[in-house]
Amino acid sequence: MLKKSLFFIVVLLLSTTILHAQNNKFTLRGEIKGMTSGHLLFGYTDNNEQYVQKNVPVKNGKFQLEGMISEPTNMSLRLDSTVRYMDDPNLTDFWIEASDMQLEIVVGKFKEFKLSGSKTNEEEQELNRQQAPIREEMRPLTEAYKAEKDHEKAAAIRDQFEPYNERMDVITDEFIKTHPDSYLSPYLMRFRLMSLPVGQVENAYNH
Repeated sequence: MLKKSLFFIVVLLLSTTILHAQNNKFTLRGEIKGMTSGHLLFGYTDNNEQYVQKNVPVKNGKFQLEGMISEPTNMSLRLDSTVRYMDDPNLTDFWIEASDMQLEIVVGKFKEFKLSGSKTNEEEQELNRQQAPIREEMRPLTEAYKAEKDHEKAAAIRDQFEPYNERMDVITDEFIKTHPDSYLSPYLMRFRLMSLPVGQVENAYNH
């Protein structure tokens, strides 16, 4: 019975994703403050399911990127190839769609980007805003975890994340339940499959 239920869930995830899957062109026009020339490094999965990286030239603080995608896709943006760590202020990511989009970024503040033209990204931003107060409460623990060099002590600090993560999971589950037609919902559900009761997963897709 459990195997049948899990199979049902996987089919739902795949069918929801397939409904969004089409070969469509996107155009991303942007403006960056604090940089007049050079290149920006973008990464995303194209319509052939290949991960591509593109060095896009910046001219007079403006840039433009075009490509083909089959579904809403998460795109990474780095100032250059030397940027590697997720907490680097010159690295961010966002959701693109087959549409005309406008991006505004500032050197040293990539995570404060402004993107218009992507409904999926707007939905993720709203989810992030709802979870932001909890992440702010976690900040002292997060900083202590990053600073701790002893592995055992770091593990003990990490264990204290759980109550905060559970509160954010509640918000995530509510988003999935109230946004059954969003591409973001099956994406988020993939990360929740192992922790949610099977009945709760099925219920989220039956409403």
